[in-house]
Amino acid sequence: MNLSVKSFLENVRNNLKPRTEGNFVIITGNESCDLGSVVSAIGYVFLKTLAEIDLRTEVVYWLEAVGLSIGDLITAGELDWLDKKENAKMIQVILVDHLQIEQSNFFKDYPVIEIIDHRPFPKDYKQPNSCDFFNVHIVGSCSTLITELLFDNLDPNEIPKDLCHLLYGAMLVDNDGFSISAIEINKATKRDQFACQKLLEHGGESLLNRGGTRNDVYEEIKKSKCDISGLSLQQLFRRDCKKVTLPNRPIIVCSTITGVDCQELTSMNGFFNYGSTYCTEQNAHALVCVTVGRSPSAENSCSTCNPKEALLDDGMRRGIVITGPPQNLAFVNKLWEYLIGNSGALHLRSIKGGECCNTPINQGVHIAVVTNPYATRKQLIPILDEFLANEGS
Repeated sequence: MNLSVKSFLENVRNNLKPRTEGNFVIITGNESCDLGSVVSAIGYVFLKTLAEIDLRTEVVYWLEAVGLSIGDLITAGELDWLDKKENAKMIQVILVDHLQIEQSNFFKDYPVIEIIDHRPFPKDYKQPNSCDFFNVHIVGSCSTLITELLFDNLDPNEIPKDLCHLLYGAMLVDNDGFSISAIEINKATKRDQFACQKLLEHGGESLLNRGGTRNDVYEEIKKSKCDISGLSLQQLFRRDCKKVTLPNRPIIVCSTITGVDCQELTSMNGFFNYGSTYCTEQNAHALVCVTVGRSPSAENSCSTCNPKEALLDDGMRRGIVITGPPQNLAFVNKLWEYLIGNSGALHLRSIKGGECCNTPINQGVHIAVVTNPYATRKQLIPILDEFLANEGS
């Protein structure tokens, strides 16, 4: 089979026109538009044979590596013509790489008929009554579940090599390159490893590894993800943002910022003001940033703000930064106290301005180092949910 992902997407776009009968099935990745989400959506669209992408440098890099561009994808903004009364009964939604449709999703008011995801259920989660296919399993990458579905339902000759290439890159990112530590803590599960091997066997190891090694490919994608050159603070906040919401509760925006350390981020000119403005734009009470950046040198840090246990394999570390508009600082401070007291798997260590390494910190900003190297935003979001739930109790 000679069909490529590029020609397939072109065909989808060319056939996306208004009509008077039949259904429009919208397959949507999550709001952060990370590599795994984008690739999983592409893979499932291909299997079914039938959203704005936000400053994701690793997505741009890996699409281009496989011969695609951002312009080849169909984003939510191109489908506003669908949101008409006469189309209401024709639209169905499939969620890929997320369990619940976000309030920011253009198609939030339409029935969800399928869900494919790889994360734990949120507290009090209920499967939508309209959902007929529910494929949710705890694995390292949603791309693993898509790979399984492809090989279970199609002849291997029907699966384009460049689709294998796309899925392979996303799988590497989500599973930390299948490092020894990722396998030991079961972040990269047996199912992830088996699916990765399937892609290598079908796509060809030389093609997928681009003439190098698996680690070479992983490091290239990671490098592109850390490339924030030319991005403003506002763009860094938007780049990988999720809203944490509960009914009748204040909104928290949670941004993962890769390529900048927590102390470096807060020292950027205008951080507090830009953070406050971003919260106001998003109608949020607080901004929580999960940073992944190069740890300060020994000369510019001490064991209090730069504990050895926080270091990742590549010399990076994760941090948490919280801020918000001046009128909401009481809420921000309360959130901070809750996080420090209930950090769970994050193992947070607070950095206090002026007391350590001469780090000046605005009174409306809180910083902590994540001393569990395996913890990510996935462990943080449930804690933020619990905080919001307690706010109304």
